[in-house]
Amino acid sequence: MRASIHASLPVFAAAFALASSACATANGYTVSAKVRTLQPGARDAAGISSVGGASVALDCPDASVNRALGKTDREGALRIEGDGAIPLACKLDISADGYKPVALAVASVCTEQSQGACRTLAVHAMMSAVQSQAAR
Repeated sequence: MRASIHASLPVFAAAFALASSACATANGYTVSAKVRTLQPGARDAAGISSVGGASVALDCPDASVNRALGKTDREGALRIEGDGAIPLACKLDISADGYKPVALAVASVCTEQSQGACRTLAVHAMMSAVQSQAAR
């Protein structure tokens, strides 16, 4: 009997960890972002590429909420989870070297609201390359 209890402990620990993480995100927010660009001269989806290393930051009227959320990976993706909710009055600022910055209202990319704030954001941003002085 004692051996079967010890054998099931890893399974119980894994189930407990999974349940704990689900409870932590139930009271927090999730941001899933994809940042892309259309290559110069491209006319269709074949010319779309990822923008890796783009910074995503939260900019709110209440400056105490402002913070950097992270950077996109080489596929242009960023997924983060945090505590609390994001006020709908905030915006997301996305920037990357060589591209014009993008600002998106949280209210426009929020897919799940709760009590006047956002719990889930699905961001699909298209950045435009900055033209160099020589190209003008």
